[in-house]
Amino acid sequence: MLCSWEGLHSVLQRVSPGKAKKIMVIHDEVHGFGSPQNIKNLKGKQNHFNYVLGLSATPERAYDLEGNKFIEEEIGPVLFSFGIEKAIQKGILCEFDYKTISYELLDDEKKELSRLKRMLAIKQNKGEDPEELYRAISKVYKTAEMKIPLFEEFLRDNQSILDACMIFVEDMEYGARVGAVIHRYRLNFKTYYSGEDSIHLERFSKGELECLISCKKLSQGIDIKRVKNIILFSSDKSKLVTIQRIGRCLRTDPANSNKKSFVLDFVKIGD
Repeated sequence: MLCSWEGLHSVLQRVSPGKAKKIMVIHDEVHGFGSPQNIKNLKGKQNHFNYVLGLSATPERAYDLEGNKFIEEEIGPVLFSFGIEKAIQKGILCEFDYKTISYELLDDEKKELSRLKRMLAIKQNKGEDPEELYRAISKVYKTAEMKIPLFEEFLRDNQSILDACMIFVEDMEYGARVGAVIHRYRLNFKTYYSGEDSIHLERFSKGELECLISCKKLSQGIDIKRVKNIILFSSDKSKLVTIQRIGRCLRTDPANSNKKSFVLDFVKIGD
């Protein structure tokens, strides 16, 4: 039986307690089960089923003790794990190289960061919700100016990184700036943001496009085996999102038995 988490309500309404005990419930991407909404609506619902299983490449919710506790209480503890190293050794995932480019914030960015941190301290002292400021602080790093010229410098001698490549950026404006650099080396690339026509994704999947620039939309649930390279201008604080993004390029490709992937990331120097 396939249904959404919210669909468990209707399942329980349609079946008797005896039949419910014979149903096996499998939660795919189980890390999403620990959302605040699910905690509110689904607490105790798993007790109606004798057999409950959760699946996820990234089972832990970052910075969410309550969500992780809810998953363990409702689904159970981790019974089996299979890491990336073992998956590569078994030939399930392909090998990959990981390289970082170090960058610094410009003076204006440092000033903005200091301003935001002062505002954050004030909000925290008042007991107010700081989430909006956390996002603003994160955006300073994710849209750092220096990453662009450093990327172009790297690209001059490493243009092959644009082959079958997914590039993750923070927003459309930053993506346009990255695209302007890529345009000097490649023409067959497109952007794919939330709400855009999926034809770009389909063309990329078929090999008609070599490079795709996107935000979070392609972090999870995309299985395009030809993806070979990942560039992370925007790395999420959540380990889950970063692993999902890197995972886009680790699938083995029947059409390329010697596939070896490459991940390029940006790391800030200093505090």
